[in-house]
Amino acid sequence: MIVRTIPTLICLGILFVAAGCQLGSKTGDKDVLVLEFREDQPIRYKAVSQRDILIELLDGEGKPQQNQSHKMSEQLDLELTFLAKEVNLFGLTTVQATVDSAKVTRQAFRTRGPEPEDITEKLKGMTFTFKVSPAGKPTDTSEMDARINEFIESGFVNRSGPVKRIKDPDMVVDFIMLTHHLWDPVAAIKKPSGVTTGATWKSDQLVPLPFPLPMMRETTYTLAEVSQENGRKAVIHSAFGLTKNEPAYWPKAYQEVFNLRGSLFAVLRNYRFESIEGTGNAVFDIQQGMLENESQQWKMKINADFMLPLGNTRPVITIDQKIHVERAAP
Repeated sequence: MIVRTIPTLICLGILFVAAGCQLGSKTGDKDVLVLEFREDQPIRYKAVSQRDILIELLDGEGKPQQNQSHKMSEQLDLELTFLAKEVNLFGLTTVQATVDSAKVTRQAFRTRGPEPEDITEKLKGMTFTFKVSPAGKPTDTSEMDARINEFIESGFVNRSGPVKRIKDPDMVVDFIMLTHHLWDPVAAIKKPSGVTTGATWKSDQLVPLPFPLPMMRETTYTLAEVSQENGRKAVIHSAFGLTKNEPAYWPKAYQEVFNLRGSLFAVLRNYRFESIEGTGNAVFDIQQGMLENESQQWKMKINADFMLPLGNTRPVITIDQKIHVERAAP
């Protein structure tokens, strides 16, 4: 059985049931971008989320102070498998996601001592289920969200003091971003029955950060071209902008007051997102009905304050983010 829906992971599909319209077909000068999702046939993706972080101290004139900057980096490598179950072409389809592997590499978050093990690596082997509509959009992620929230909560420890909850840095938000937005490049299309070259559509997406705050970006997708090389492939470009919208699925465990143990971000507050600039590119196999890959890269500028004032000195954070997702062999 072929399910033309899409889970939530890199923007792809949308169910299109119309007489005389087959997968990978054209209607006039329009292309039909439809995901071919077969029941009980797994789809695997490898994903990498990597960022370089620079914290600079600026003086009262806005100039960087010499020898007063700190560089950090972190990277999450994921392998994910998606399996359609309880298929309903005209209702909700249940999708099971399995974390096949999760590896975090982090440098210079701690000013001294070794970097702690990231709780995100303990996601390996876990399974989550969510439901998608015939349009391929996630409509019920309550089971997955509850399990992820419980998982995040297990990483906190309690202590005495004004801030009782404390935890090590983690990259769980990167995992949440991928599971909720993997299919957006196609699932966000309002009229999937036919898309012409140059058409644009938008989607609000979670921004993964080195500290867990519910920051979103507005992603604008454009169908740049339909290539005929090695089959019909839709090339979809993306660009990013700031938005004040917040994710409805933000974990409750991150909403309570807490500190990041051993991290420079533990002494910062009042984050103000100033700009985000970057582009992305996705390739969708129209004939096979499957996303092949997507890459995104952006730079974000964030102003912040110290918890204790240090005269006119203020910290500015620059984040250089790269995300790449690619379909892997079953």
